[in-house]
Amino acid sequence: MTSETNQTPIFIVGMPRSGTTLMRSMLSVHPNIAVSRETHFLPQWWKRYRKIDLNNLDNFEAFWQEYSASDRFEKVVIDPPLVKERILASDNMELKTIFTCIMEVLATKMNKPRWAEKTPVHYKYIDILLNWYPQARIIWMVRDPRAV
Repeated sequence: MTSETNQTPIFIVGMPRSGTTLMRSMLSVHPNIAVSRETHFLPQWWKRYRKIDLNNLDNFEAFWQEYSASDRFEKVVIDPPLVKERILASDNMELKTIFTCIMEVLATKMNKPRWAEKTPVHYKYIDILLNWYPQARIIWMVRDPRAV
């Protein structure tokens, strides 16, 4: 593997009960890959904020207040002040930047160079994920329906 491949994100997607949690568990033990809990970032936040200019500080603060009060926030965001600091220091506070900062802080805190994200329903947003991260690896779990 090239070093570029080693740094590309990994997304675990699939239908419920298809084995995404097992795949998350297996990848989590890899010494170089930090795997987040389910973020549901795209169905919850991209859908709601994709047309709002988050580079406007008032808009960003409104987003951050709503996002940080969400039920998934504590389960996903390891160091909220550091994540927010990284986002505000970026040159473009778009949703991709926000998502990337969250994942990079997770990887840094876990002392791992590469990050992965497991939200099964993100299979509906693969076009966005590949637009954001053209070199990303997608693991699409498929299970024989008779085994569910």
